[in-house]
Amino acid sequence: MNTLSPTRLVDISLINLAEEPDRFRPGDTSIDDLAASIGEHGLINPITLIPSATDGRYDLVAGHRRLLAHVALGRLQIESKVLDRVPEAIHALRLTENLQREDLSPIETAVAIKRWRDQEGITQEQAAEKLGRGLSWLKKAESLLSLQDDLMDAVHTGQISASVAVALKSVDDDATRGYYLGTALQYGCTTDVATAWAQNYKKDSIQSPEQLVADASAAYNSASQEHMLPCHVCQQLHPISILRNVFLCPADFQALAGATRAK
Repeated sequence: MNTLSPTRLVDISLINLAEEPDRFRPGDTSIDDLAASIGEHGLINPITLIPSATDGRYDLVAGHRRLLAHVALGRLQIESKVLDRVPEAIHALRLTENLQREDLSPIETAVAIKRWRDQEGITQEQAAEKLGRGLSWLKKAESLLSLQDDLMDAVHTGQISASVAVALKSVDDDATRGYYLGTALQYGCTTDVATAWAQNYKKDSIQSPEQLVADASAAYNSASQEHMLPCHVCQQLHPISILRNVFLCPADFQALAGATRAK
């Protein structure tokens, strides 16, 4: 049976940090903001520890950022809850608390879940039950680990949503995917639009350019706002419904067509 002692002050020098914190890089700004909040309002949620194998020391289970914030404030002690818990439950407890409180990015969440499952040797079904989450949620989370590097980085840094990245994953040509991603980063992108791009890429060899534009226009028109894309020649924004397959405005398209005929 696991027991929980009342919270108490623990010397920070006696706490061992987790070897593999779930966050890739918490960032100085993030820690500074948290430190400022703790300095003004105090620590609302004590960190969670377990006794270490080394006498008199503790292993950190949850609260990595809160501990770093205390260090940034120059404090020597931190309010802590000390658990009496079997080692097999440590990773599940750490992951559960981080998912609830520390707002991991979707990629960090996926990495943490997969690492934990590998450590425990459990299936996705067992992991979902232990975390109290649905199996479909867990499968979608772990599916992000198969994204291409450019999409994974964009999701991790919050530049595009996970659903947009999943839609663009099927675009296996690096240059084409890079163009779609660049457009999404510059002008924004809904999941429907990303899906239309991916479908157009797959059908490019059997569809006419006019049909490709029509399909993309239909996807854009179904969104709640009008979407604009730049012409490759004049760089002015135009409604996608009037753009040609290579995103030329009508005037530039006719000019290029005329120049081609003149040759």
